[in-house]
Amino acid sequence: MTDQAVGIGQGCPESSFMAKKMLIDATHPEETRVAVVQGNKLEDFDFESAARQQLNGNIYLAKVT
Repeated sequence: MTDQAVGIGQGCPESSFMAKKMLIDATHPEETRVAVVQGNKLEDFDFESAARQQLNGNIYLAKVT
């Protein structure tokens, strides 16, 4: 694949070539931390703790009256 085939040097922003990375820290069994970074920028951070109830990602059915 040539540089032109992927758009290198054609005015594309440099950030479009940076890969996102997911960093996971699960060294402690009671807590897990997850960070998503792109280049040097933190895109997202989340953590789960055994001591607190996790609501992120759960789906609930409710009726609002």
